[in-house]
Amino acid sequence: MSLLDIIPDPAGLYVLNAKGELGFFGADGKPLLDTELSQAFASHNREFLKAYLANPEAERRRVAIIYKTVEPNPWGPVTFFLEEFVVRELYPVGGKVGGGLTGFQQKSRAKSVYRGIEVLLEAKSDVAPSCPVFCPVLLDRKTRLAQYADVLGRQPSQADQASPVIEVVNLVATIPLARRETEAVLRLRERLARGIVHKDQRREKRFGVLEGPDHWMAQGSADDAFADLDRDQRLDRDLTLSAEDLARLHENERLDKVERWLVNPVKPVDAGTLRRFAQFKDLDESVLVGLAARTFLYAAPAGARLLDRGLSDAWNMFLLEGTVMLTPEDGTGLLLEGNTEKAAYPVSFLKPRKYNVDAQTSVSFIWIHDLQIYAATGGG
Repeated sequence: MSLLDIIPDPAGLYVLNAKGELGFFGADGKPLLDTELSQAFASHNREFLKAYLANPEAERRRVAIIYKTVEPNPWGPVTFFLEEFVVRELYPVGGKVGGGLTGFQQKSRAKSVYRGIEVLLEAKSDVAPSCPVFCPVLLDRKTRLAQYADVLGRQPSQADQASPVIEVVNLVATIPLARRETEAVLRLRERLARGIVHKDQRREKRFGVLEGPDHWMAQGSADDAFADLDRDQRLDRDLTLSAEDLARLHENERLDKVERWLVNPVKPVDAGTLRRFAQFKDLDESVLVGLAARTFLYAAPAGARLLDRGLSDAWNMFLLEGTVMLTPEDGTGLLLEGNTEKAAYPVSFLKPRKYNVDAQTSVSFIWIHDLQIYAATGGG
């Protein structure tokens, strides 16, 4: 499913692709590359992506998620849902910092896409009122709504398991406020605003082409809104991991609690098994085979502690066979059985992890780094 399936009319929205390039959607719904801004933010965007993929919860980089709702809303089914820290910043109540959100703050979390981005662009800091607080751009990591239970504040429903999500990240989150009054940052904010906040243009869908773009999808189609290369070229993109890169990931970012269960001798998973999982089911066969060759099998006995609550890391555990118990802080256990619909997503996905994960039976699983997934899916 592409971004256009979630946001049918994305004209003017800016996106960050898998190569760290910035682009926007034209009036015809096709993405265009903003060459000037992509060059200006090239090194920043690559570092931003690398750190974000390693830990999406860190440094308050993600500011909202976009998804379709079943219940009716005044703005329609596509909802822009703000992160809690953003709501507290945009709608402070009597100086409160802790505690639950007020009714007004809760209601203010959900908006239309354009209104949500507009509100973020209008935010000002008392310390540096001329500096942008938020520069929101879209990012698609092929996630599903069930993976954002903590953001939504509720248990995921059956429908959430299949509902795709587009993330909204603040591209200047890691730039100190005092250093955001640069030409590049101000130009980025200006272009975000030109595409979004002009209500008359939005209503009539008359977005003009922004300065200096090249076609971002010269070989692609509007069905894959983040594609910047032919599907046949995906294994050659800059974020593709070599065998040496993968070895370094396992060595330098290893979790001994998990790595001890690596099957010896090393045994890759087969492509058909990978396709059982939601993030990989739509991959081209050649890409899937390449990913499978670099994805190894793990096996652990009953009683093994696989993951600890509170752990922050860049890995994803996909359960193949057997049963695990997920135990949150309140102690209410949840059983997850391999090769079922509920096991089509990573185990205890959110970081820091919200569950202890213990094997109830002997289990087999695969252990995949965020960068591997992002390189294979291309972020789109």
